[in-house]
Amino acid sequence: MAEFPKWKDPQGILSLAKIVVYNRMRAQELTAFPSDRFIFTNSPPVNISSTEIRKRLAAGLPCDNMLPAAVLRFINEKQVYRSR
Repeated sequence: MAEFPKWKDPQGILSLAKIVVYNRMRAQELTAFPSDRFIFTNSPPVNISSTEIRKRLAAGLPCDNMLPAAVLRFINEKQVYRSR
């Protein structure tokens, strides 16, 4: 979540939805944003990077074991993260 402030329109995102933050190997501070807009999980940590998933998708590499089938299907149908 250290990159969240760099996302396109983070305040707009927070006005639409709460963000679920999955616990990973390091904790991140989000003090610049309202704390009631984030839900932190207490799940066991996993080492999966959304950046790595996006890179794999852009390169056409499989991500079947990294994403739910419905999400992967949507990404493939809409060609999200692919060069056009």
